[in-house]
Amino acid sequence: MTLLDISEFRRLAREGAAPRGGITALSARSIGSLTGRIVRFVFSDGSIDRMGDTIDPSGWETDAYLKNPVVLWAHDALAPPIGRTVNLFTDGRGLVGDIEFAKAEEYAFADTIFRLVSAKFLNAGSVGFLPIKYSLSKDKDRPGGIDFHRQELLEFSMCPVPANANALLVQAQANRTISAREATMLRTKSVQRRRAARLSKLAPSPSRRAPSRLPSRAVLLQRFAGTLASRDRQVDLAYPGLAAQELADVRATADTNTEAGRRALIDALAEFEQRKVRNG
Repeated sequence: MTLLDISEFRRLAREGAAPRGGITALSARSIGSLTGRIVRFVFSDGSIDRMGDTIDPSGWETDAYLKNPVVLWAHDALAPPIGRTVNLFTDGRGLVGDIEFAKAEEYAFADTIFRLVSAKFLNAGSVGFLPIKYSLSKDKDRPGGIDFHRQELLEFSMCPVPANANALLVQAQANRTISAREATMLRTKSVQRRRAARLSKLAPSPSRRAPSRLPSRAVLLQRFAGTLASRDRQVDLAYPGLAAQELADVRATADTNTEAGRRALIDALAEFEQRKVRNG
């Protein structure tokens, strides 16, 4: 299953066309090691993240995940898992899980991630989940935000940068010098700025009937992990209109009165057909 970036899901939700596929939300934080190669994480809590969204901690459905409790690197489902969840529960902090990382002899890359976590160079993670029940926020301080009420956990990933402002080590939280009120004000202002910038790029204007133009492939490739080929395929699956948009751009700009223009159009048509076959 392809996991959509949360900003793309939000855009589609505002248009009333949110897909049934899974999405990702960078929201986890490490709360310390247990024993051996096991580290405890808060997978997700109910706070407002930097995108203006919330996930209800009591709304998680985890039965299916526990049958295949994989831990990935940056949502790359084409690569081997770096670990597994050995304990999962909900408490006052949110959805909490104990992650066991693979040993060096089992998967060298997983051991590298474990060492980075142990040394506190890597503190955050991300949930991939399937929305079941959600609503657009009515909070004027986070326009366009989504409140997820029920959701199925699909996978958990280690990621370098969290979207949730609480995605810090507990020790780091204790060293904060700003008040909770100041933190809320800063988070609200940040959400407003980020929301305005994202909506201006992704959301269609109510006054326009023309469909929104997708960002370039180079921009969309940055939303996925893995090799260039795997990221390219993930982009095509997540944004099925992109290839047609690229072909339309070539048709609009290619000068068919020249050999170079005709060749560019032929190559674009061939690439478009190859993508159709490759992506089914």
